[in-house]
Amino acid sequence: MEGIVDKMIYKLDYYQFDYHLEDDSLVYSIAKKEALKTTVDKLPQKVSKELKVYDFIGKDDLDDLTNILEKMIDRDYAQITSILDTAELNDYKTTFSYFASISQPYRELTVISNIVAELSVILSLYVYECLEHPYEVRAFFRAFVLSLETWLEMLFKVGCEMPSFMNDSFLADLAQFKMLLGLYDDMNEDEEAENLDAVFDF
Repeated sequence: MEGIVDKMIYKLDYYQFDYHLEDDSLVYSIAKKEALKTTVDKLPQKVSKELKVYDFIGKDDLDDLTNILEKMIDRDYAQITSILDTAELNDYKTTFSYFASISQPYRELTVISNIVAELSVILSLYVYECLEHPYEVRAFFRAFVLSLETWLEMLFKVGCEMPSFMNDSFLADLAQFKMLLGLYDDMNEDEEAENLDAVFDF
């Protein structure tokens, strides 16, 4: 457990989240991000002695989710190629599609699963737009996968207040990414729903 806590402290430092150690427990708080022009309450939601490690997911599914994220993190694309290319985008698309298909049956993970599925759809439909912003897109996906790994560890290994504790943060990430690519005028809600359904059609 000590190794996991050390790893979580490193990530909390990296993302500049508030935390402290209290009675051999890691106490942290995560503030909501601001998406678009909407004003979001930035007061951190304090998570103190009500941390819970959840176990509603199957062991094989949890192992698969953990493994696919670790593989993407270990694959340092900046050392492979100096600029984002279609092969890298395809790797992320496959990872997100697989992640969404595994997490989709769990109702507690619906929001996260849909966000990840939508990113996979975007990578299928907007390759050119992604390649127009190579550095920003690469940085976004690197940070997003690290956030997913942090969320997974807090939810199923370290403990958190509730499964939805990072929903707002991930929704804000998705909104900011769509803004980067200028997608809000290109895709209506019916098209989004149809494309999300296609993600799970194997």
